[in-house]
Amino acid sequence: MYIVFENILQKLSAYCAYRERSVQEVYRKALDLGCLPPSAAKAVEILTEQGFLNEERFVRSVVKGKFSNNKWGRRKIRMYLKKQKIADALIEEALRSEISEREYKAVLGKLLAQKMQALQKEENIHIRKRKAMAFAASKGFEPQLILSVLASAGSDL
Repeated sequence: MYIVFENILQKLSAYCAYRERSVQEVYRKALDLGCLPPSAAKAVEILTEQGFLNEERFVRSVVKGKFSNNKWGRRKIRMYLKKQKIADALIEEALRSEISEREYKAVLGKLLAQKMQALQKEENIHIRKRKAMAFAASKGFEPQLILSVLASAGSDL
């Protein structure tokens, strides 16, 4: 039994080494590999002690990656992390520290400008703006901020 657990632990450490993982992901993977719930919890504990698993590091990595690469807004990032069963305080701290307000607004402005450009065939400006707002909201940006950026951009869009 001990050899099997060591083998699973080795697979889980490789799983964690590939990219940052949440405790929830590793726990589920351990169950998928055949661990019973107490053994899966023990594996998570061992991987945390060895530094393979770190929730704070995972959250910061997700926030940076989803914002920089996927252009997700705070709302969508927050929902993604809540699905991973991450504590609210950890999520809020990472969102505050990893995304500057200036950069956040700049990304939103660029997304809105690109969407408005893509909607040039639509002659009605109100319909274009509504579609651009819906797009930005689907990316997880806050409605008030979307309206603010659209208003400040005015005729630039």
